[in-house]
Amino acid sequence: MDHPTMRYDVQCKELILAHCHYVSLPAELIEEFGERTEYLDCSHNRLMNLTHLYEFNNLKYLILDNNRLHEAHFEQMQWVLPKVKVLMLNRNELMDLQRTIQLLASIFPNLEYLSLHGNPICPDELELQPFCEYVDYEYEYYRSQISSAFGKLKFLDHHDLQRKTMSRSPNISPHRKTPNRKFGENLARNDFPRESSQFITEGFNFGKLLPTKIRSLIRNGESEEIYSITNKDL
Repeated sequence: MDHPTMRYDVQCKELILAHCHYVSLPAELIEEFGERTEYLDCSHNRLMNLTHLYEFNNLKYLILDNNRLHEAHFEQMQWVLPKVKVLMLNRNELMDLQRTIQLLASIFPNLEYLSLHGNPICPDELELQPFCEYVDYEYEYYRSQISSAFGKLKFLDHHDLQRKTMSRSPNISPHRKTPNRKFGENLARNDFPRESSQFITEGFNFGKLLPTKIRSLIRNGESEEIYSITNKDL
């Protein structure tokens, strides 16, 4: 079976399977690369079965952006993936904040970097999908709930949780947001607040995390440096 867009970097132990139209990871790729892959990019697929991830025993960096994943996909997973430090789930269909937290924390207990931009649960006000306009809690509540569930989490979305201004208290109440229009109405590009999103959205390409830079920063604990990484670096 041909895999024309598949790439494997032996030196970095990176397996790139983006844009392959997979609903399940091919057995021959798992057999060949499962034991020696640390960085796995499966973005822009339609994965239905995530249990194949257990075949990647040394997996540390996992990119699952743009897979239409929702909570039921993670409910298939019964065991822990303790080595995974970086998890990118941007632009999926996670809709229940508390259920998502429960599932991800049980499967990936040692995460240091988690990104959920573009999911219905994430009130980031970015120009990705219109869901965040109608989430009835503020980003600070979302951030406090997630950060309190992951004891080792250092970075959430574009935020450095180690900075003094970032609260990790789980007791922050969800401040209700009042939407300007009913859910389902068409939104124009200019309807989104440019002030809050411009510095994040310009040049930001999901699923193109720079593995060498992020890997070295997480390994060395350089939290101030990772906070300064711009969208164009990703």
